[in-house]
Amino acid sequence: MKNKKISRIAAAVCPGIVGVGLIVCGVYQGISVHEEYKKGRDEYIYAQVHFIESDTEETETAEVIEEKKALPEGVPEPPEVKWTEVKAVNQNIIAWLQIPALDISYPVLQGGDNQFYLHHDMYRQELFAGSIFLDAANDPDFQNYNSIIYGHNMRDGSMFAKLKDLQNEQTLQKCPYFWLITPEENLLYQICAVYSTQMGSETYTIQFGDAEKYKAWMRKMQGQSTLDVWDGQTGKIVTLSTCTGDKAVRQVVQGIQIE
Repeated sequence: MKNKKISRIAAAVCPGIVGVGLIVCGVYQGISVHEEYKKGRDEYIYAQVHFIESDTEETETAEVIEEKKALPEGVPEPPEVKWTEVKAVNQNIIAWLQIPALDISYPVLQGGDNQFYLHHDMYRQELFAGSIFLDAANDPDFQNYNSIIYGHNMRDGSMFAKLKDLQNEQTLQKCPYFWLITPEENLLYQICAVYSTQMGSETYTIQFGDAEKYKAWMRKMQGQSTLDVWDGQTGKIVTLSTCTGDKAVRQVVQGIQIE
């Protein structure tokens, strides 16, 4: 009889114990996620400080001044990347992305597949936030008709979380351009399309067969844009892609290279 009473007490208490266990587990997971976010932020702050040349007061040459004059109005100078230091960290860092309107400044990596840098940082260490990375099928010099760069939509606003803000025309007009800095050259892109699309849609096409098929594709992409920002210019495209609250939908920003 006594044993049955103890069993009844245990049955009544155990749900409470399980509930406490779930709460503790949830708190632990919350702390782990917070630590992962902080680690990612700290790494990229370090990269921005140590891998980008700070402004100097050196006298500029006539060639440099002339190059600056050639930039569209309102476009900030491209960052000067310390490529020797960057490549010493990881040879897979192929470019540096800067989106002035969103205050985005990140290294761009490229792996042998599209899985590794999804959850690994620039030091090849496991990190939930992963890295900003170029599609493995793309040429690393951004000479494909469509080069696709992926990044997570992080809850703390880091990585590509801010891409959606470019749907606001006022945000876009702050600076409708972005830079891709490579070891060989500085590539400037004008934003030509902002929209949402289904995962695996035509947006993610890399091989087109010929220039006419590419032009038809580009017209279709820009026809989806929520903002009227295309002036009819043609050229190589860089597609920036991130996830949304819907697992099947991606937020996309596309830029056309300024020759």
